[in-house]
Amino acid sequence: MSMTPTESRRSVGGGAETLLAGFAHSVRRHRDRTAVVADGRVLTYTELDQAAEALAAHIQARTVVPGAHVGIYLPRTADLVLAAIAVIKAGCSYIPLDPANPRARLERILAVAEPSLVITTSDLAGDLPPGTAVIRLDHDRPGDLRYSPPSVAPSACAYMIFTSGTTGQPKGVRISHDNVLHLFDAMDALFASDGHDVWSMFHSFAFDFAVWEMWGPLLHGGSVVVVPEPVVRDPAAFRKLLRDQRVTVLSQTPTAFTQFVAEELKHDDRLSVRRVVLGGEALRFSSLAPWVAKYGDEAVELINLYGITETTVISSYRRIHEADLRQGASLIGVPLPNSSFLLVDDHLRPVPAGDMGEIVIIGPGVGLGYHAQPELTRQRFIELTDADGQATRGYRSGDLARLRPDGDFEYLGRADDQVKIRGLRIELGEVEAALVRHPAVHAGAVAVRTLPTGDEALVGYVVPADGTAPDPRRLRDDLSLVLPGYMVPATFVLLDVLPHTVNGKLDRTALPDPVLAAVASRAPRSLVEELLCQLFAQVLGRPVVDPDDNFFVLGGHSLSAVRLVRRIRAVLGLEVSIQELFASPTVAALAAKRTAAADRPPLVRQNHRDAVPLSTAQRYLWSRHQTAGDQGAYVLHLTGRVDVAALDAALTDVVRRHAVLRTLFPEEHGTPVARTADADAVQPLLVVDHVTGEKLADSVAAVAEEPFDLQRNPAVRARLFVVDENRSAVVLVLHHIAADEWSWQPLLRDLAEAYGARLAGHPPSWQPLPVQYADHVRWQQELLGDADDPDSVVARQSAFWTGYLDGMPDALALPYDRTGATDSRSGIDPVVVDIDADLHARLAGLAGASGTTVTMVLKASVAALLTRVGAGTDLPLAVTVPGRAEAALEQLVGPFANTLVTRVDTGGDPTFAELLVRVRTAELAAHAHQDLPFERLVEQLDPVRSTGRHPLAQVMTGGRPTMPCGVDLPGLGVAAEPIGTHTAVFDLSYRFVERRDADGQPQGVLGSVEYRADLFRRETVERLAADLAGLLAQVAAHPAARLSQLDAR
Repeated sequence: MSMTPTESRRSVGGGAETLLAGFAHSVRRHRDRTAVVADGRVLTYTELDQAAEALAAHIQARTVVPGAHVGIYLPRTADLVLAAIAVIKAGCSYIPLDPANPRARLERILAVAEPSLVITTSDLAGDLPPGTAVIRLDHDRPGDLRYSPPSVAPSACAYMIFTSGTTGQPKGVRISHDNVLHLFDAMDALFASDGHDVWSMFHSFAFDFAVWEMWGPLLHGGSVVVVPEPVVRDPAAFRKLLRDQRVTVLSQTPTAFTQFVAEELKHDDRLSVRRVVLGGEALRFSSLAPWVAKYGDEAVELINLYGITETTVISSYRRIHEADLRQGASLIGVPLPNSSFLLVDDHLRPVPAGDMGEIVIIGPGVGLGYHAQPELTRQRFIELTDADGQATRGYRSGDLARLRPDGDFEYLGRADDQVKIRGLRIELGEVEAALVRHPAVHAGAVAVRTLPTGDEALVGYVVPADGTAPDPRRLRDDLSLVLPGYMVPATFVLLDVLPHTVNGKLDRTALPDPVLAAVASRAPRSLVEELLCQLFAQVLGRPVVDPDDNFFVLGGHSLSAVRLVRRIRAVLGLEVSIQELFASPTVAALAAKRTAAADRPPLVRQNHRDAVPLSTAQRYLWSRHQTAGDQGAYVLHLTGRVDVAALDAALTDVVRRHAVLRTLFPEEHGTPVARTADADAVQPLLVVDHVTGEKLADSVAAVAEEPFDLQRNPAVRARLFVVDENRSAVVLVLHHIAADEWSWQPLLRDLAEAYGARLAGHPPSWQPLPVQYADHVRWQQELLGDADDPDSVVARQSAFWTGYLDGMPDALALPYDRTGATDSRSGIDPVVVDIDADLHARLAGLAGASGTTVTMVLKASVAALLTRVGAGTDLPLAVTVPGRAEAALEQLVGPFANTLVTRVDTGGDPTFAELLVRVRTAELAAHAHQDLPFERLVEQLDPVRSTGRHPLAQVMTGGRPTMPCGVDLPGLGVAAEPIGTHTAVFDLSYRFVERRDADGQPQGVLGSVEYRADLFRRETVERLAADLAGLLAQVAAHPAARLSQLDAR
């Protein structure tokens, strides 16, 4: 089925035959009218013409081939437009080159295009291959050069735009002067444009939509406003630019326009826009409803355009009216005047009316073909016979459509492997070619899938080269070196083999949907990092995001970046600009930027020849170091034959690596100090005992509870209990003066690596630690500063805590069974609160929806429970934080943990959702002031003390550090578990550990309630644990319920 062209007389540019003549016509008619607005510059037509002519003379002096190709590699400035005009005035054709592309892709384009020279800047010239001839606009200033007006044929190439190619190489589409002028002739017949219009140039210069945005105003005497890159990414800033520049013609892809409309609806005033042109991807008409509700469908024309780079941007149009919003089909209207569509089958035979067929575009917009690819040109640019029997030329679009009875063409998708995502054209073959070139990939495929966020994204399917799964982060990073960001798959799926059809072709329909897996390699260092990780994951549709993951490499784009920035503002109250996110696209980078803004001193290694003072926490622990319970222990149950010598050497390696483990804490002149032994002086640590299987548990417990003599011995102990040659257990005990709970991860990881190295006959090849604990002690003193200085950290944070905790109750009315007890260290086996995977998933969903964490949901539930059992509505709850916000501390053993007190207000009978907001606010405020050591805070506040009660808080809630898992001692089976000390620091301690599978999906929460046995009977605590489990189920199902409506029994 086809529609035939009609004839029309050229009107654009005063009947000009070339872009050169068309622009000259505008200059003659509108000399003093604004032609270009960009980066603070305003150029009239006369100024633009004169500057372009000077540059054209320079181009002519540097090129010897008439009609040569000239690359334009410039940022979004007025020079971009000036350079394009200059190339045309020089009688050449221009090649838009996008600085956002990776260097490898730029080099491939230049290798194919072979431009005579490239117009660029000094900053960007370094990206070009050596030997590339360049004109640097900010540097090369030749003397007077004579400009010679060229003779240019209408059929001459005006520009060459490179698009994604099926073979893995970008292909250059050549478009003539005649093609471009016919485009605007046709559009003038439909929609009048004149010199009073202001057009926005929103899209990349290397995207063919920019041809419409730039030449449209320049051929009609209008103004082009070049949108800066940061503004493109920020709908609020873009809206301001449209308002300030009084833009009348706005061009957008449907995806970008949806985000823009969300911003537009925040404003009551109306823009000057009179025409919105939508193109680049399929349009859902219903998405325009919010815009139409504000502007109607008459005052501002809404136009859906369909077109292809090879057919000069636009091939069909459809005016959209309010009645169209109910259309479910993707309607692309009718061909432009002088053009036609022919719908054909696989053999290029016309299909019957109403049937689906491939669109062959016929008319003056059909381009010249592909540069240096004659065979591909013959395949796609085909010779046909029109309805009058005349030979004509058409382009096989690869798009499928059908002609409806009302004359509209309905777009039905693609017939080949070309896709469009957010208006950007992608040949899957090019992405696949890059993927299979990777050394870790044996075979690969790429497909478009819809992510949980609703966004379409590329998914890579990988058959590993040697059976070993490649690291997804490394794979993405490597591909981003050779592909533009929008062509890098958002995620990867591992397959044993690729699916194929019976004909042996790749069966894309059989490629499975991706399950977005967790790739987290380290825990967040702070609450802000934790919340940012959660927000990144939500926007990206992933279960977990690592603090070091790049938002854009994981599939984020400028539109989802807008959503992320809004969520960060709503949840954290932080103003993060779109530009800041692009500059710092990881959680770690964003958090670090905030930390740097706080003017914190650098944490660096120092020389410590003499004794070092103890940290505040160490002094507190030293004062009671003879008391049982100030130590932690792990037992590694081993299966297999242990190489005792290798294990002993490995333990010695670990002690040498972490200076705090070879530190003694003697008292000198009445003051404890830290003296660290030289690494070479470390003595073997491991003690070996042989025990029976029946006595193993008691022996392990005895070693774990044996006190330390910190003045004479290091704060680490290791014992190997051998049951038989295939069964043994290693007990590692660390005093808290040298290590906190978060130290087990780096310690056991280092032990595993050292054991493997010693088995191989050599010491471990570690990178040196950036700092040691003694460096942290000095740094902490510098960070806190002088308490007498009101601007110091210690003074400011002390003032915060004094005000924050003012009026806090001295004691909570907990449901004690006994009173007057004085053994503040008494404890017994904790009561377990086991939360299954289903409830965990619902709690995680509640946390995500409320901008909180699962830990916050659990804390709010504990607070609600305590209020219901009579503890009051002002609840001071303690929480332990890792204290490792500095990256240098991540791999270090040491006592960095600190205790904070958060006040949870349950007054006024809030809903649980409202309580979550209160908890989040309290947590963020407390965590923002976590540098002040808890012991120093207690000294300062000097609260009412009780011999049998912890100062400032009786109840602790929070998560434990992730239990070390996957301790890999070569040749041995390892089961690692902590050893309980059977003591209780707080009256009640609610501790939780989230369990997630390898894909980051919730697998349950292991909770426990530790309690003081001298205050509570076990059955009381068991009832509290059961009540908490029931309460969690209720709030997961009914977060809008008020606390009074929740059943605490």
